[in-house]
Amino acid sequence: MLLGSFGKLGGYVVRRWGNKAVISLPPSTKHRKWSKLQKANRLTFKEAMAYARRVLSDPEVWNYYKKKRRGKQTVWNCAVADFMLKPTIDVIDVSEYEGAKGDEIVVVANDKYAVGSVIVSIVNAQGLEIESGPAIHDWTPGWRYTAKMKNRTWKGCRVNVEVHDVPGNVVSGFRMIEQT
Repeated sequence: MLLGSFGKLGGYVVRRWGNKAVISLPPSTKHRKWSKLQKANRLTFKEAMAYARRVLSDPEVWNYYKKKRRGKQTVWNCAVADFMLKPTIDVIDVSEYEGAKGDEIVVVANDKYAVGSVIVSIVNAQGLEIESGPAIHDWTPGWRYTAKMKNRTWKGCRVNVEVHDVPGNVVSGFRMIEQT
C-alpha cells in the first residue's frame, strides 16, 4: 500500500501514523454524547456539504468558485468554506441621513468570498417600517442606500441592515439615529 493512501477501504479506515500507513476499524460515535454546540456545528457542516454538492451540479456557481480558488484549494473546499464563514457588518454609517429624500446610509460589509446583497430598512421609534430596500455596491468600500422618501420623524429611528452572501448566510445589525 502506498504511504500517501488514506481514507475508507471497505469496512476499514486507512490513516497515516508518522511515516507509516495504519489500517483500523472506523471510530464508533454511537455512544458519544454531543453538546448543544457540537450538535449545531455538525448540522452546519452537514448543510455545508449539501451546499457544496449543489455547487458541483450548477455550472455557473461552480465557475464562480473556480475563480475564487487559491493554491491547491478545490471548488468543493471553496464552497464549504464560503458556507461556513458568515459575512460581517463592519460599519453602519448614518451620519449623512437626516430624513430627507436622497440622503444616504453607508454600510461596510465583508465576506471572505463575496457579499451578495445588503438590505436596509428604516424603522421609526414606534417600530413601524418607514422604508426599506437594497443598498447598491459602489466601488468605495461600502454599500450605499439612498432614502426614497422624506421622514419627518427620523430622529430616534433605527436603521436595520441585513447582509447576504452567495450561499445564503444572513447577518443582521442595526444602528440607532441619535435624537439630539
